[in-house]
Amino acid sequence: MKKIIGDNLTLIRQSLVLTHQELADVSGISKGSIIKLEQGDKGYSIDTLLLYIDKIGFTLPEISSAKTEIPEYNQLKNKIVQYHTKNGSAIPEDLFPSLENKVKNLVLTRLIPSRYLNKSRTLSEILKYFKDELGYTIKSTSLSNTLIRLSNDGVIEIIKNGSNTFKYSVKKAKK
Repeated sequence: MKKIIGDNLTLIRQSLVLTHQELADVSGISKGSIIKLEQGDKGYSIDTLLLYIDKIGFTLPEISSAKTEIPEYNQLKNKIVQYHTKNGSAIPEDLFPSLENKVKNLVLTRLIPSRYLNKSRTLSEILKYFKDELGYTIKSTSLSNTLIRLSNDGVIEIIKNGSNTFKYSVKKAKK
């Protein structure tokens, strides 16, 4: 049961495109407690679990079911807002910084420093890297739009790769 709860909490945090620390900052729950909950570790209180799931707009039965589907960012945001509106509680707006800004921040602070884009990569390769190596699930349109904007800013280079596909890399400084 704790593994199912932990897996669902992890998927929700990732769908919100939040790090453990960012969720701790907006929820009032310590980063260590969030990690314990997501890993299904012993040593957290039921009050902490209930505070966490209330903040993210889920119920205990939802979060403890292996059949619960975790929606992507916009649907999850709507679910959380509806949950808090229905319960008359404050909507945790801090959970919802602009998705575009979040993805841009992740590219600038996690992807580029990892040097993964020192070699040209397709969008699907970058999405897989985000998921497998960095622990974030990002929609392809959000990432594509962000990479295009960063290309316009001179940070990313876009290379045409066939008729309808592109590769992306860090723009090399001119010598």
